[in-house]
Amino acid sequence: MSSHVSPTPPDWLRACGLHLTATCVRPDALADPVSARLLEIGLEQACREAGVTLLGWVALPGSLDLLTPEGARPERWQRLLGRIKGAHGRRDNRRVGRTGAVWRPGSRIRFVRRGDLERARTVLHERPVRAGLAERAADWPFSSWRAVHEGAVPGFVERRC
Repeated sequence: MSSHVSPTPPDWLRACGLHLTATCVRPDALADPVSARLLEIGLEQACREAGVTLLGWVALPGSLDLLTPEGARPERWQRLLGRIKGAHGRRDNRRVGRTGAVWRPGSRIRFVRRGDLERARTVLHERPVRAGLAERAADWPFSSWRAVHEGAVPGFVERRC
């Protein structure tokens, strides 16, 4: 029995974005600013190489969240996230002289309706505030908040949803 893969995703899927969450094996991973900055550099590099942009991202101690403008190809984003996690884990382990996994396998994916993307980005940027890591979203250095709100737009983050 063969499976048929539609070349065109269904309309409901094309009308969505994705919120992906990856978690670390160690809760303290990304608590170190150098580790979080390595992740940010790798994220930007991977997005540029893949020719994709994000609507938002935030790195917290123990996790990374991405908001994408397209939900039609979740497997593409999972592969990209896997490359980002692998590269970051290797760099960070080498930097601190450690071995072993930094990231848990896989990621959690949630579909976000096109009309809810702006609200989802706001919620994403507020995660450090809710976690007690910053007083304001603007104060957290490891997110796309500044790129979106202050015009310091790196090429891999879209300002508009």
